[in-house]
Amino acid sequence: MAAYRDFDYGGTLIRGRYLLPALGAVATLLALGLDDLILANEPEHIKRAVPLVLAGVLTIVNLLLPLGVIRSVYAPPAMLSTADLLPREQPLDARFGDAAELVAYGLWPERVRTGDALGVTLLWRVLAPLDRNYTVGVHLLNATDQGKVGELNIYPGRGNYATTLWQPGDLFRETYWVTVGQAIAQPVMGRVKVALFADDAGQAASEETYLPVIDAAGQPLGDALMFGRFKLAPMEPAAVAAAQGPGLATLGEFARLESATWPTDIPHLLAGSTFTVTLTWGALARPPADYQVFLHVEGPDGPLAFGDGPPQAGAYPTGLWELGEQIVDPRVVRLPTEMPAGDYRLVTGLYDAAGQRVIATGPDGQRLADDQIELGRVTVARLDQHNYIPWAPGHAVDGNNKEP
Repeated sequence: MAAYRDFDYGGTLIRGRYLLPALGAVATLLALGLDDLILANEPEHIKRAVPLVLAGVLTIVNLLLPLGVIRSVYAPPAMLSTADLLPREQPLDARFGDAAELVAYGLWPERVRTGDALGVTLLWRVLAPLDRNYTVGVHLLNATDQGKVGELNIYPGRGNYATTLWQPGDLFRETYWVTVGQAIAQPVMGRVKVALFADDAGQAASEETYLPVIDAAGQPLGDALMFGRFKLAPMEPAAVAAAQGPGLATLGEFARLESATWPTDIPHLLAGSTFTVTLTWGALARPPADYQVFLHVEGPDGPLAFGDGPPQAGAYPTGLWELGEQIVDPRVVRLPTEMPAGDYRLVTGLYDAAGQRVIATGPDGQRLADDQIELGRVTVARLDQHNYIPWAPGHAVDGNNKEP
């Protein structure tokens, strides 16, 4: 009865699975009953012919399904003679224990949303026989918090090429489609994690056996391999808003620095402390590459403090940005403990992998000196200097750390 309740209420889990073999007979009887009602006023020869035709059609379909559909879906992967990479594939050369090598991978499409599936193609080479059936775990991660947003745990070849059937020298490629099951609040980079683990029946989850992973350089990576990148996008694409003024500056033809904020309620920053500058970028087009952000505290002789790195600490590289998006990018700057007290310029911009800065132009369209955007000035103080420094609301200390 559980199966029929699931059907009645639109459930997706059929608990009465042992009734499934009877569904064909039930459907046939229902069809004959409906046929008798519909053809009640037809001649007898038509009444006799229709069930025979229906039975013949269903017989042909039943014969074709195993050979034309089911067989191809559950067929073991084809063996390859060479490890030539396909377009979009990237080499990995990571080893899972002494048993298998993950030669390369491919991801498609580049952007997925909640409910979409990412195709993860893995090129495997078997190194040694296995005496247990290991599950291939393919998980999708959010680069911001490394949280899991989708997963697929499956035997190779959908069970028709279990690891106990693997033979040394086997080389095969298999694609796993993994659905994004978590809501995505804002665009972010996604990554793929792959593991081989045994979860034999009756074994506690905490006792799952994972094959250890070693990368191409021989470094141990634990029980899983993380690689690749793709874009996790919200259900609603970014609205392409009209530009609200020129912003602070334009970089190349693909980005605009909309705003920059940092704490201004503290008149002095202490040498040795940190402070955060929040940059807001607007994407004018798809950037052609991944760029680094530089954020410098500069004196007369050059920069003394740095907050360089990829946007959002690498969680959303510029190569994934799309037209109309706004990217909020908090950046932490640490002031050296030996930094002299004084006033300093706060500047920012972008540079490529070769260290070449992206051309920066101001609101008036003129190129900025050194392709850097001056955000403002900050004042740095030192505790070993004899001046008054705000230490807390209503509290000040002098250079000897005493109340005045």
